[in-house]
Amino acid sequence: MRKTVLLVLSSILVVAFASSAWAQFINGGFETGDFTGWTKNGGYWYGGIGTYNYTGDPGKSAIVTPGLDPIVGHINQVYSGNYAARVNDGDSYYTGWGGYHFSTISQSVVWTEPNIYFAWAAVLEEPGHDHDHEPHFYLTLTDDTTNTTLYNVLYASDTIPASLLNTVYIPQTGDDWKYTDWQVVNLDTSAVEGDTLTLTLLAADCGYGGHSGYVYLDGFGAAPPSPSVPEPATFFLFGTGITGFGLLRRKLRK
Repeated sequence: MRKTVLLVLSSILVVAFASSAWAQFINGGFETGDFTGWTKNGGYWYGGIGTYNYTGDPGKSAIVTPGLDPIVGHINQVYSGNYAARVNDGDSYYTGWGGYHFSTISQSVVWTEPNIYFAWAAVLEEPGHDHDHEPHFYLTLTDDTTNTTLYNVLYASDTIPASLLNTVYIPQTGDDWKYTDWQVVNLDTSAVEGDTLTLTLLAADCGYGGHSGYVYLDGFGAAPPSPSVPEPATFFLFGTGITGFGLLRRKLRK
């Protein structure tokens, strides 16, 4: 009888743990030291932001450890814990050639928590090109269940808002490099609990091939990420629009 009870309790705990884990982004803080749980992709683009040739991961992304960004300095590569992801790279700084690359990481999860947090920081070389050939990135969180967008930013090196903008001139490349401090996002997801959410981050070199852009990502989860070291960061709170959307859904269901 005791063995039966213990077996039942063990099964309950396993199911509970699995459900809890499934409600979280797998390896959301990259603390496994690799991209476990994430799908990498990418390829080449030759101008026209939003127009990309997917040929597979170009191998330009990496897991990074704490320390100042090697090109612009000033920002820590990791926001929370021991690791973060860097999507795409700064090849033009080292070789003088960005190479038309773009890189992506993505992950989907059935989300069952009332909030979601994450942090990002961008580094984009400013070559002075026309807008559709500038280094850029976009970061989106979509609700696949309802085909709606919960969070979306798209910045080229010529369109980063002044409130986020920092600029460093790098003599080695002869260009300004623009970067943001860590941006910490808090989304109220109480209205979309149980839906399938997908996070996608894309970072791209310039469309003429000579200049680079990359983005750091860290701390995806249901609790606020704690900075590893004191960092200037902007904290965003989103919720009204999502909550209103959820109320509408509930009304329609009734």
